[in-house]
Amino acid sequence: MLSSSLAPGEDVGPGIDALRLAWQRMPSRLELGSNLAVLLVRAGRRADAVTIIERSLAKAADPSLAAHARRGLLEADVRAANDLMRAGKQAEAEAAMEAAIATTSEAGLRADLTATLASWRDTAARNAHIAAYNRAVEQANGRELAAARDTLHTLVGELDPAREADLDRAARDLLSQVETFLARK
Repeated sequence: MLSSSLAPGEDVGPGIDALRLAWQRMPSRLELGSNLAVLLVRAGRRADAVTIIERSLAKAADPSLAAHARRGLLEADVRAANDLMRAGKQAEAEAAMEAAIATTSEAGLRADLTATLASWRDTAARNAHIAAYNRAVEQANGRELAAARDTLHTLVGELDPAREADLDRAARDLLSQVETFLARK
């Protein structure tokens, strides 16, 4: 189908114009409408694509035409979620991915997208834990031992030793050292 033959960032304007004209001349050729919807999505004109899907393709005798166009919408939504993630907009990316997941009925694809979302969340949590550990090290090195102890207590309470064994061990070791220094005072 058309959506898989286009390179990301490829200018789809001429294709939109050609497909729109062809579909106007041959309105019974609904595959033209399906491909037009895909190109509209690629051009960032999602609302126009949804209109075509809802008004023309959803009522078609061949449900694969609407499915093809909806798949183009989903691909664009997933691409947008990935772009948001690359831009460091985690919350927006997660919301966009959740919305994309909600639109698909394909079990395998839903599982893949759900796994991607879980990976994003796991990575964010791991990065937050690493940042907390680094903050505790800075606090300890700066002789802010009570603050380091508090940071480490919080961190140890949040860590899952089974999933983050290395960080859990390092945090517990540093906490022990900090508590030893505090006990000597």
